[in-house]
Amino acid sequence: SPFVLAWNAVEAKSTVLTLAAPYPLKVEAKTNLDRLKVGSGLGLTELRMIPTIAGLVELTIAIPNWASPPPSLLARLSYSEVKR
Repeated sequence: SPFVLAWNAVEAKSTVLTLAAPYPLKVEAKTNLDRLKVGSGLGLTELRMIPTIAGLVELTIAIPNWASPPPSLLARLSYSEVKR
């Protein structure tokens, strides 16, 4: 099943996030995204996105069926933004 990446966007402005994985990632908008563009190559997946409004944003990230899942003891991933 897919993983969910969630964070609180401080503003509804363009954000870029780069993920690294040894296999292709399938990324889809789940909550509060006006625009999502996914690009990938050489083990990196670049996400260019714009939240609809400031607040909770969620993406689903799926890995291939043949790929091993991350270790069960992996620390919970987090991402935060600071208003400048």
